[in-house]
Amino acid sequence: PPVLEFLKSTNLEGDGDQVGEIQFQGHDSSNNEIMYAHIVVSGADVTNASEAGLMDISIMHSGSGIGPNSFLKMGGDSSNNASIVFNEDASTVDFRVESVNEDEAILLDASADTLYINKGEAAFETIIGNTNDEALRIDAEGVVINEDSHANIDFRVETNAEDQASFVDAGANTIYINKGQTDVTSTF
Repeated sequence: PPVLEFLKSTNLEGDGDQVGEIQFQGHDSSNNEIMYAHIVVSGADVTNASEAGLMDISIMHSGSGIGPNSFLKMGGDSSNNASIVFNEDASTVDFRVESVNEDEAILLDASADTLYINKGEAAFETIIGNTNDEALRIDAEGVVINEDSHANIDFRVETNAEDQASFVDAGANTIYINKGQTDVTSTF
C-alpha cells in the first residue's frame, strides 16, 4: 500500500524537536489565507531505547485569529506513560460520545464545566463496577446500589462529624443510622 513518510535526517535530534507537520490551509470569505487545521508530530524523547512521540491535532475554532487550537494531543514518554488530552487549550469545545439511541451518551460541556451522562435521557443504562462486582446501576427502573448483592459492596453516607451517618453493611444485612454514635441529630 502507499506510504507517506516523514524522515527528519539529522544527527542533532533533541527532545521536543518537530519531526513533521501537515497544514490544511484555505481562504476565508475575505480571501485571507487561513490555516484551518494542522497535525504536528514531535519526538518527545529521542533517547535510544526510550523513544517517545507526541502528536498534536489542532483545528481553527471561532475565528480565534491566533491559529488552530489544540483539540487532540496524544503522546508517550520514556517511563511507559502515555496520554490522550482533549481540548488542551481549554477552548469552549465540547467532548461528546454517542451511542445507538443517545447522541449525548457522554457529554463534557466545556463552557458550562459540566459532565453529563445520558443528557438526552434516552433508554440508556449506566453501570459502575468495582473490583468486587457491579456497584451502581442507573436505568429506567431507578438507581440501584449493589445490584448483584455482593457482601463486600457497602453503602455509606458521611456528614461533617460522622463517617457512617447512614451505613448499609451488605455482608451483615444491616442498616445503620449514626453507626459511630457521634453527636448527630437523626430526624425521621
